[in-house]
Order: sequence, then structure tokens, then C-alpha cells
Amino acid sequence: MILVLPFGLRIAEDPVMARADKILIITKANRMRHDLAEIVASVAAKVGAAQSRLRPADVQRKAIGDFVTAVDLRSEKRLRLDLAKLMPEAGFLGEESGSLDLGCDWLWVVDPIDGTSNFSRGLPQYAVSVALLFR
Repeated sequence: MILVLPFGLRIAEDPVMARADKILIITKANRMRHDLAEIVASVAAKVGAAQSRLRPADVQRKAIGDFVTAVDLRSEKRLRLDLAKLMPEAGFLGEESGSLDLGCDWLWVVDPIDGTSNFSRGLPQYAVSVALLFR
């Protein structure tokens, strides 16, 4: 399993993962680190700018204590499109829109606004979360 961050790379150790798979993961992650950072930073900047324009009508309740905003939906759509360009062979699992191609070796896992409750209240404690999983 792998998590690629804009400024670093974290690999969750899997004791049964083959050495060749680990090398493949590290190589691929290092190759796309810059492009991924640009994608996530661009979406994060748009999310931050949109927070001040958020209206109560833009916030909908999915479940008790679980909200979604129009910004969540737009951000996830943008991430889905941009990440598919970056790595077309990867599937996608988004908190708001569901899954696409879960059987792929690579899978993007996205929460476009992790902390929507804070975001919708104007608080700064939220993040754009993107992970890339391998098998």
C-alpha cells in the first residue's frame, strides 16, 4: 500500500509485499510526485478560496454529523479528471462520488474536503486528502 503526499512519500510496510513491487511503487511515486503536488495544491487553493463564498444552501446533510458541499462535489470531480490523466491505469474511490475500476492494481482514494463540517463553518481545520494504493 502506498500514500503519496505532495512533499513526501510514505509506504505502509506490508510484510508479504514482494521486493519488486516495493521498487515499482517507489519508482512510480517518485516519477509523479511533482505533478501530483501541483494537482492537489491547485484543488486545495480553489477549496480555500471557495470557503469564504460558501452559503448555507451549499451545505447538505448526508447523515447525522456528515455533510457535503457543492465545493466537495466540484473538487472531487476535478481530482478524478486530473488524477486519471496523471495515471490512467488507476481506479478511483471518492468519498462523494463512489468508485470506478476497483479491481485495478492502483487505486486513488480521495476525500476532497476531509473535515467538511469545519470547512462549512469557516474553520481552517480541513484538508484535501489523496492517497494512492497498490493492490
